[in-house]
Amino acid sequence: MASDKLPPPEPSLTFHGSEGTVSCMRYKSEGLLAGRLFSGSTHTFVYVWDLVSTKKLSTKFRCDELAEKNDTVLSIIPSARTSDEVSIQVRNGSLHKWRLAESTPVRLQDRQLFVAHESGDVLLWDIRSPSLPVFVSSAFRTSSPRSVHCDEDFGALTPLALDVDTDRDLLIVGGTSNLLRRFKITPTGLDPLDSTSLSTSGVSDVKIRPDNKIVTVSSWDFTARIYSWKALKPLAVLDMHKDTVQCIEYAMVRERNCVVLGGKDGLISVWPLY
Repeated sequence: MASDKLPPPEPSLTFHGSEGTVSCMRYKSEGLLAGRLFSGSTHTFVYVWDLVSTKKLSTKFRCDELAEKNDTVLSIIPSARTSDEVSIQVRNGSLHKWRLAESTPVRLQDRQLFVAHESGDVLLWDIRSPSLPVFVSSAFRTSSPRSVHCDEDFGALTPLALDVDTDRDLLIVGGTSNLLRRFKITPTGLDPLDSTSLSTSGVSDVKIRPDNKIVTVSSWDFTARIYSWKALKPLAVLDMHKDTVQCIEYAMVRERNCVVLGGKDGLISVWPLY
């Protein structure tokens, strides 16, 4: 009798060639550079990958020729003021601006920023008024009346990755424990909503797809897990990396919705989703 169990998912594309860890990614979906994936790595290297024609590496550049291995690229952000520049933040505290050969308009939509601290506090900042945070939530502190009930010690409550559903004012947070937690964002803080358990401890990244249908969570066991965003129901486990998946991005590849994973093993994998 044939089994009804579905085969495990497999990536449709894999990109090799990074000098080291894939530390961050940013996909461009519009303009002349549509279909390009920017990824950051060690030694301040930035790679541009072609997801349209699958010619793999389009180009690469180094922000600082004198940078050391630990000078990892932390984020790649399109400029809010001009349409042809990207800002690149490096672990050593430096910020680099690069002008692209081709450009696309960028609209400043997100004006608020959530920041998680090792103390367990989660802060909301408004970039238009950066002198003081909008609020400081102690939802992860065991001594807080709003903290999530958990038998783990304080260290297990450290938040490491988060993402926001701006349509429903929801925040999802993962950390050093085996729990994913969702919170309702209120004008004064975060109210615990629900949670789900992972099969392993440690979350390295979490990202909600822009259509708010799924959320992808990468863990310290070298895998990434897909959940339905509405009910946090597990849908699939993506398993092929040989080290921790450090970052997650979504992209449209060959007219298919895909999730892109960047690993500490220097590998980028592209997985088709529904």
